[in-house]
Amino acid sequence: MNWKQRIVVWAGTVLIVSMGVYPPWVQTWHFSDGNVRVSTYYWIFRFPEVPHWFARVDQKAAPDLQGIGTTELWRNDVDLARLLIQWAVVCFAVGGLVWSLRERRAPSS
Repeated sequence: MNWKQRIVVWAGTVLIVSMGVYPPWVQTWHFSDGNVRVSTYYWIFRFPEVPHWFARVDQKAAPDLQGIGTTELWRNDVDLARLLIQWAVVCFAVGGLVWSLRERRAPSS
């Protein structure tokens, strides 16, 4: 492996670790008239919290759901499908670059 390939592999490793530390999240709010899903990015060590506006909106928009805890109406999860797709794209790009940066040997006569 030459020095160009090593740089590409290290850059890909840094990208994959960065994506794992700052992954995509999907937040779901459950209202009486349907669900709302929002995708966003947050640090893995400080994941999204229940928004301050959610309790107020829920009290007004869904009076039939009063008495149910906010945590039962809202959830967040790492968007694993999107994260795996991102990782796969980086792996294919790094693999392609490593292959294209290989040292070519002169054909023997």
